[in-house]
Amino acid sequence: MRESTSRLLVEAVARRYLREMRKDPERGIRNLMDMALQFSEGRFQQSLFRATRTLLEKEDSAYYGLVRDTLAHVEDSRLLSFGMNLGYNGCTAGARHIRENEDRLHCRIPWIVTFRLEPETFARHRLSYHTAIREGEGLGIHCWILAADLQPQAFLELAARHPDSAFFLFCNPGEITGPLRERLIRLPNVMPVVRLEEAAASVYAGLRDAGLLYSLYAPYHPESWEDIRSGSLFRRAQRHAPFFTVLAAGPTCSPALRQAVHQAAVGFRASQEFRTIPWELSQDNQLVDAMISDDACTALFDTHGRLCIRGDPVRPGAASLFQLHLPDIFQSCFGRAPAAAGASAGPQTLPEAYCFCPEAIAPGRTKWRPQKS
Repeated sequence: MRESTSRLLVEAVARRYLREMRKDPERGIRNLMDMALQFSEGRFQQSLFRATRTLLEKEDSAYYGLVRDTLAHVEDSRLLSFGMNLGYNGCTAGARHIRENEDRLHCRIPWIVTFRLEPETFARHRLSYHTAIREGEGLGIHCWILAADLQPQAFLELAARHPDSAFFLFCNPGEITGPLRERLIRLPNVMPVVRLEEAAASVYAGLRDAGLLYSLYAPYHPESWEDIRSGSLFRRAQRHAPFFTVLAAGPTCSPALRQAVHQAAVGFRASQEFRTIPWELSQDNQLVDAMISDDACTALFDTHGRLCIRGDPVRPGAASLFQLHLPDIFQSCFGRAPAAAGASAGPQTLPEAYCFCPEAIAPGRTKWRPQKS
């Protein structure tokens, strides 16, 4: 994919617009959205880019400040690399491949997959993770969340071996060391997403000084609602210049609370009052998935390589990265009946998602086999 003519064309145009944005951020970013609209496929993606383009007509948008700040500390090559992996490989060309493979395999395929990672288990099964990412890229998936509470540096080999994908490395500020920063500098396809903590300002400043594109995340619970609703959480976060401020639901959050938090994030994105983009992790990831292929789904694998449904692993051996191919797992757990000729499978109602947890979806019918190249 990296050498495809289409990607090279889009990359050349995006490079030009990045140079233009340094001179005139307002005009440059609007032109970039126009380009995204031109290359987008499907009514949902086009609707998204049109809405974004309309929002950016607001002259006092705080997002222009976010753009200026990002351009001031991140090199064009890093922005281009990560942006192309996320925007083109993940949400344009990759989205088309996802839709094609969903029809071929009669199952839902998520646009982004989460791995919860633990060093000891990863060391024993690293080949399984590399295989899963390679198979996922073959299905059109080019976006991955690496949730690493301990030793996140141990898992960066995944990003190094798969340069066409975008990786979001969720980690704690205490894990951001000098060696980790140096490794991240050499991996433009990784965005560190660091937990928001008031005592960690120097950590975020270190990421900025290193020229990294980074975001922050904040776990939330029922007692967090007022902090989110009032915008106080985003006001605190924007002081540290993150691109995204990600809200991750805790296990005690009700479906109603998660929906309310998502609506708050959507409202703040529309009002454009913060120099950071609010993002409710589960709901917004599902929203993107629905824009790509109608049938929204998300996938999380726990530290033992097991696909989880509502926080609990699927029955033993039925959906393990260490035993099965990734497409087989999706067919088994995310299957759907083939659509009638000329008809769409259509959107289906999904249960509420928990933080870093997938939805339960009906089992599939057919068996996937690796295709010969």
